[in-house]
Amino acid sequence: MLDTCSTLSVGCNSDLISNIRDCTEEERLTISTNGGSLFYDQIGTSNLMPVEMYYNPKSIANVLSLSVVAKIPGCGIIMDTNVSRTITVFILATLLMNILLVLLLTFLLIQ
Repeated sequence: MLDTCSTLSVGCNSDLISNIRDCTEEERLTISTNGGSLFYDQIGTSNLMPVEMYYNPKSIANVLSLSVVAKIPGCGIIMDTNVSRTITVFILATLLMNILLVLLLTFLLIQ
């Protein structure tokens, strides 16, 4: 889920987070909501986007912070509710790399 109000990204699915490690004392995170508090003492990197994600298997969702995702170099975010009630995220560098890879493979197959 992409959250417009979150300032940090958190997750509960270890399949979506790589390089999970214990947090330093300064990195530890406690989130308090009307449903109670949840403590995060592990952190890793999202497999979906190049951002840090706090990890706790007891969390109820995987949440990417819009403000963190927007800082990814080459990232674009589009939202136009007149067209669709969606938020579209794209990373230009990844798109360009994929296009170049297809062109290279096509060139190699022609040879």
